[in-house]
Amino acid sequence: MRKSTRRIVFLYLPILIAVTSCTLWVVKPDPKSGAVSKVSGLAIVNVQPEELQSQSTVENALKIDVGVDKLTDTEVTFHIAMESYQNLDAIKADPLETTILTIQGDLPFKPTHWKETNHDDYHLEGYLTFAINRRPTHLKLSIFEMEERVFEWKLDPGSSE
Repeated sequence: MRKSTRRIVFLYLPILIAVTSCTLWVVKPDPKSGAVSKVSGLAIVNVQPEELQSQSTVENALKIDVGVDKLTDTEVTFHIAMESYQNLDAIKADPLETTILTIQGDLPFKPTHWKETNHDDYHLEGYLTFAINRRPTHLKLSIFEMEERVFEWKLDPGSSE
């Protein structure tokens, strides 16, 4: 066997198999519950009806992506991802201190839990959870950095988890 062929068979092929296996294990859905996945002990229910599509803004050299990942009568969890190579103060800010949720237009809630999944000098990503007291018909998530960023969803009263 030639040296280059041996290198491919004994070095690169096992690495490729290991990476593929790990990737499939990470993205594999839970067969018991279907759409429920776990992120370091935090159960996330992927609900994405049309009215709950992810939203994104880019202002002040900061990109913010927000999606609703869990919605029940008592809890809302958002997936938040921030990226900036210039506005680093926003990346370093604590989402528990810079975010507020308003439901039904006037009931404000502070977040109860932040589960960080990725953080470096230029990125911040994780799940922000709010305890609420009723099933919302309107969600308004405000993230404060240089200016208030508003993400809003109007929900169908009959929408389910």
